Amino acid sequence: MDMSSDRVWLDEQFSLDRITGIEQVFARRAEAAQHGRESFDCVSGIPYGPNPGHRLNIFPAQNADTLSPVQIFIHGGFWRSLDADLFSFLAPGFVPFGGTLVVIDYPLIVWVLPLCLKVRVQQRLLT
Repeated sequence: MDMSSDRVWLDEQFSLDRITGIEQVFARRAEAAQHGRESFDCVSGIPYGPNPGHRLNIFPAQNADTLSPVQIFIHGGFWRSLDADLFSFLAPGFVPFGGTLVVIDYPLIVWVLPLCLKVRVQQRLLT
């Protein structure tokens, strides 16, 4: 494989365009995410950096009188699409079982360099 065909192959791996029925997949995901936000307490839009994309959502554990395990999830989207709210469907898998879910949002790649993004997420995790 030459470099140009490698690039085409790599670009295809970071695209949702080839997935059949993607609209239906996102519709189901949006419905499940709404259910997650409506079913559990959520503190959303907590800033962790200067950009409007530097936000996170916290779904605190149910019935946890003490510290709870925390699942930190950095949403997918190939750094180019989607947002943390769309991944609220994960809450039912953690919150009712005593886990806290933190879904991290980030500025999309069109707004920030990847290294800056990595540094901001690391800073938030360490604070």
